[in-house]
Amino acid sequence: MADDDKDRKVAERPKGFIRKVFESALGLLSLLLLTLMISVILEWLGMAFFWNEEGAAHSHNMLQNELAFLQEDFRRHLFESSPAEIASYSALVTYEYVVVKSGYLALSERLSQPVFAAEPTLMSFFKSIYTHIEKYITATINILLVFVVRLMVILLSLPIIFLVGIAAFVDGLVQRDLRRFGGGREFGMVYHGFKAMMKPILLLPILFYLAAPISIHPNFVFVPAAALLAMAVFVTTSTFKKYL
Repeated sequence: MADDDKDRKVAERPKGFIRKVFESALGLLSLLLLTLMISVILEWLGMAFFWNEEGAAHSHNMLQNELAFLQEDFRRHLFESSPAEIASYSALVTYEYVVVKSGYLALSERLSQPVFAAEPTLMSFFKSIYTHIEKYITATINILLVFVVRLMVILLSLPIIFLVGIAAFVDGLVQRDLRRFGGGREFGMVYHGFKAMMKPILLLPILFYLAAPISIHPNFVFVPAAALLAMAVFVTTSTFKKYL
């Protein structure tokens, strides 16, 4: 009985700040990896059923379109570099480590060569397999680069979302004080409902943007998401009560 009470106290012990940060970072990393896997699977399914004629060129065109969106519509400079240059450099570094330094580029060049009569049977087998899966591997690399570019777009968009949230937060506090001093009614269910909505409103558009198998302009995703998030922050702040 004493051991059970001791285990219960250990289980109920509050988590430290460092542990919370570590668990949050690990959960975010797991979510990003899962989203990357989903985007790769969607691209493979599209290559098999929807854009079979394009093949790996579909994912390559997606990468070019994502960079073109940044080049055309995000011209403000950040740290003496444009968003397009930052995203392109991130994709280039990723390609360097994943394809070149990993040895895949040299291996793919060897496997792409014709089969020779005096070649070992195992190498001939690998070459024949590679001819069937090469386009899927190339598409996977392209999707990884698209994923990296979109991650950079999200990071560059966070300050705008943060500023919109701050403006909605301040406006909500003003409305809360007006309601309190004016004797307005308080609705606790509204507060709890919109508070629970803020996390999905922020995460779902980001995950959809990262996993989308087609090119999407960032404004079509983050402008509505920022507006919905501002509305949720405003309602949550304006309906906040001192005692819940």
